Amino acid sequence: MSQASDDAEAALERAGFLANDPAGSIYDDPEMVPESRDFNNVTFAAVGDRVRGEILRMEILNGRYGKVAKYWLFDLDSQQERTMLAGAVDLWDQLYKLRPQVGDTVTIELVRIDNRRHIYSVEVQTVLK
Repeated sequence: MSQASDDAEAALERAGFLANDPAGSIYDDPEMVPESRDFNNVTFAAVGDRVRGEILRMEILNGRYGKVAKYWLFDLDSQQERTMLAGAVDLWDQLYKLRPQVGDTVTIELVRIDNRRHIYSVEVQTVLK
């Protein structure tokens, strides 16, 4: 066994997880079961990534770095409900200016990455009230 694997096992043991003990396995945590976690998030990892969806619900969350807006969208391309966090500065700035509401359709695309800052194109199609 290498020094690195010895160190990793020691760290797991200190955290209460014994590497060879199924009772202490990280995979037994009910919050880590894939079906119980929200893996249907919208992500913008590469230029060209986009979503087009109807806003179903909006909420403000207290995140690690302050408040962040969370949107529940019905993705019109995949025909499924997805969630999106508007944590990127440019994305939130544009959404704040456009002020989409529940029922509106948003189209968001990552158009550029400048020094790790994501730049977005945001369009809102407002539902007539």
